[in-house]
Amino acid sequence: TISTSGTALSVAVAPNGGSAYVGLGRDGGVGVLNVTTPTQATVMGAIHATGFTLGTSVTPDNRYILVADGAVGTRLVDTAIPQRTQVVNTAGGANRVAITSGGDYAFVADDTSGLAIIQLNTSGPATVAGTVATGRFAADVALSATNRYAYVADTTTGLVVVDAANRSAPAVVRTIASPTNAIAVDVSADGAYAAVADRFGGFVLYSLAPPADPSEVGR
Repeated sequence: TISTSGTALSVAVAPNGGSAYVGLGRDGGVGVLNVTTPTQATVMGAIHATGFTLGTSVTPDNRYILVADGAVGTRLVDTAIPQRTQVVNTAGGANRVAITSGGDYAFVADDTSGLAIIQLNTSGPATVAGTVATGRFAADVALSATNRYAYVADTTTGLVVVDAANRSAPAVVRTIASPTNAIAVDVSADGAYAAVADRFGGFVLYSLAPPADPSEVGR
């Protein structure tokens, strides 16, 4: 057990397994933990953030931390130089971030503005590549195994499937109205299933065969 400032709302573990990043809510920023030896985990420091830090994610090469910083936008932090940050201003309130397996794009559940796709340029500032409305409140997002489809948990709409093959023009291809209050979503490592946390309805499991047309298999 590790004591952190603020309110711990999310956690992301670096691909190398040595560090963990904890979203600490309003004005709490991101706590940086050394978890090389989990039973002796320690707080190494913090990343400054000015909004309501809800979600954190790390690029596959461990180079950047993506912070969903509420109404401020999405904060891109260089792990080598934590003071070097860039804020990508998305139209809504950034809640959660999912990064493609290649580390070239970040998908942001952007609250009232739906889904935003950010291109993580290696030679310049990150930029918003495309957006799409998903309903009313996009709370979380997960990606298919191929990174083509995004699954958005929209609290008043349900599970929304977005075809993002064209990053600049993503499109909703299916909306599943149940669960009625989707607040979180994730995809299994093999890409076969999506799991949704329904605030009042429990845990819902979907088969992603095919990925564009999920079907409920358990609740």
